[in-house]
Amino acid sequence: MFLRFPHLAALLRRPPAASYAARLQHQRAEANTTRLAAKGLQHALALGNDEAMRVAGAAQAAYRQLCAQSSPGSAPQALLRTLSDRLAQHSCLLALPYSLPGLRLLRQLAASGLRIVVVTTPVVEQVLAEIGLPADRPASVGTNHVVRMIKAGTPQPTLYISFPELHAGSDGTRTWVSFNGMRHAVSLLEPLLCCLGLEALYTLTPAEEPELTILRLTPLKPRDASLTISSVTSWLTLHLQAAASALPAQTLSWSQLYRASAPYLQVERDDQLKQLNAYIDAWHRHGNGLDGGACAAARARLAAWAAQPVTPAHHGAGLPSRG
Repeated sequence: MFLRFPHLAALLRRPPAASYAARLQHQRAEANTTRLAAKGLQHALALGNDEAMRVAGAAQAAYRQLCAQSSPGSAPQALLRTLSDRLAQHSCLLALPYSLPGLRLLRQLAASGLRIVVVTTPVVEQVLAEIGLPADRPASVGTNHVVRMIKAGTPQPTLYISFPELHAGSDGTRTWVSFNGMRHAVSLLEPLLCCLGLEALYTLTPAEEPELTILRLTPLKPRDASLTISSVTSWLTLHLQAAASALPAQTLSWSQLYRASAPYLQVERDDQLKQLNAYIDAWHRHGNGLDGGACAAARARLAAWAAQPVTPAHHGAGLPSRG
């Protein structure tokens, strides 16, 4: 039958429209991520455009390979022993780089039997789904709730795992740091969690085979919190930047780093200002829209916002307040 009606065979082979649209959207999103990652590599490591695109493309290809792997393998015994010994007495935080070594280790720890809670955002949840954690995957908690969880305490010592680079653009307090001269925003969530009674902060050394490095934490008096937040931010930022610089083709956070950079935030704010000015023009032209006084007041507010320096706060946070 198909030989007599070849067009029927072609129609049957064609994927459903929804599937094709989803694949096309995924391809566009991946291409945009690669483009932004290349921008991050250019700004942070001073790579040329061609080399930056090559490295960003290699990282994306390696990520796809990781997602296709069925077995996570086993975490290094020395690393597991270190965490197990720490968890015998106290909860601690493991801040992983968003990189291939970091994601491999997460998969391995998820299958290790340790008591784990992963700090998530929508981006982290998407990554967890793509890398294929076991059916009995670790518990997860959003960034808005993890502070309350640690303050309240847990019946058993817990290993909290976070990816600081994946919530640098989410709501919450952020600050500027420098990466080889490029200013970008980082979240203060991990430093804040370190003020809530955790005994240690871990991250990875810049190597393909993961090894832990530790920042020991001490009980705090309230007046010491700001000093601790500053010191933890510096310590963690330096280690994450060292890991990214040492393994650029295995680092997946270049696009997030660029999205949190001062140049990107400046362009983003300029675009927001253009859109808002266009809305004001449209409202003013409309018969029942803004009158001349309201239009002038709105433009004055936008001008005041434009005159302010770009801050690492969340989108629109620089908009002048009423009154």
